[in-house]
Parts: sequence; C-alpha cells; structure tokens
Amino acid sequence: MAKPKKSEAPAAGKGAAEEKPAAAAAKSGGDSSAPETPAAAGDAKSEAKAASSPQKSQELLALWTVLTRTRPWRSLALCPVEKGSSALNTAKAITEAANQMRSTPVQILNAEGVEPREVEQRIRELRNLVERNEIVMLVLDPVISNPAAIPLAAAADAAVLCVPLMRTGFAPARKTVELVGKDRFLGTITLKAGNTA
Repeated sequence: MAKPKKSEAPAAGKGAAEEKPAAAAAKSGGDSSAPETPAAAGDAKSEAKAASSPQKSQELLALWTVLTRTRPWRSLALCPVEKGSSALNTAKAITEAANQMRSTPVQILNAEGVEPREVEQRIRELRNLVERNEIVMLVLDPVISNPAAIPLAAAADAAVLCVPLMRTGFAPARKTVELVGKDRFLGTITLKAGNTA
C-alpha cells in the first residue's frame, strides 16, 4: 500500500518536532495497566493507518470531531509523555484538518522549551488568544522533563496525552496524568515515531 506524501502544515512556533501523528486516537485506556483518562465521546477512536493522504485527513477530521464533542474547551494542551518527544507535528496536522471545518483558523501556541521565568507571559498569551475567541492548541514539552510546562497545562481548558506508539511504558503516561491532573484530560492521542520536521 502506498505511503502518504508528507503534507506541508502551516509553520508555527519554535522547536523541531520529533513525532508525527500516525494517528491519533482520542481514547480512554481499556487496559488496566494503562493510565486512566476520561473516555472521549464514548471511547470513540480515529486510528490513522497512514494508508493514504485523503484517509489520513478524514481520520484527523474524525479526531477533531471527537475532541470537540467530549466537552467544551477553547484551549487544548498537547502533553507528550516521552522525554525528548514533541507534539508540534501533531498539533499542525490536527489544526490543518480542523481548519477545513472552521471559518476561523485554529491557532497553535508553541510553548516548547518554556523556562520558569517565561511561564506567566505564556499564560497571558494563551488567555489573550482565548479572550479574542480563538481556539488554541497549546504545544508543551513533556512535563516529566520540563516542570515549567505543568502550570501551562493547568491554564488550558483541557489536555490530551500524546503517547508514541510502542516506544514508551505506562509509567511516563501515569506520571504525566498525575502531575497535570486526571480530570483535565480528554483522552490519548497515539503518535507514530517519525523523522524530525
């Protein structure tokens, strides 16, 4: 089966992304060993097999629909769980799909590499965007490697775990949920390991 061509997503923020969405599933863990996160729209899943670009686009649209139906939010924190991983490509892909359905574009606020002294400024940026009725995808570092991302995740209306497929144990995911707060999570997005952007 032909591999999809890499789509060009709108540039946003700083930092190189180290993961690309394979697909993403907004889901709750059915495995008792997995970290428990709230079910997203009745455990609805959108698993992109990356068989074709149109298929991938449809799956991302389905993911966006699940994320927006789970509960109301205007800012969504993407929380990678693996040290050194990035959710930036995931944010770009989801945003590109979401913007096909919206008259006003979804914004990406890239807070990767945030330092403690910058946290308040980033929170103000996020709040200013939301006050202007923007929908914002907040891209964070893994909170287990950069604790400065924790208050940013808390400032967002909701969050999703970004878990690399078959590359991490459950301990980092559990720790992320513990640090950010279980009630903040809509579910989990599974990432496929990829080249840096």
